[in-house]
Amino acid sequence: MTHPPGGPSTPPPPSGPRKPIKPIDPDSPGGRAAAEALSQVLAEIHVAVAQRRAARQQRKAA
Repeated sequence: MTHPPGGPSTPPPPSGPRKPIKPIDPDSPGGRAAAEALSQVLAEIHVAVAQRRAARQQRKAA
């Protein structure tokens, strides 16, 4: 698949009626589990970014 010269295009937003979102109670077991899962994902992203930065610095130094 090829993209236009300006890069890939942004897909259109989903069509249809929007469903209301019910917030999760942060003090419920489900809320705590969701917070823990989000924290884990954010930590993994942080580590991946740090590894990429370190690799880039090593390539520049070489």
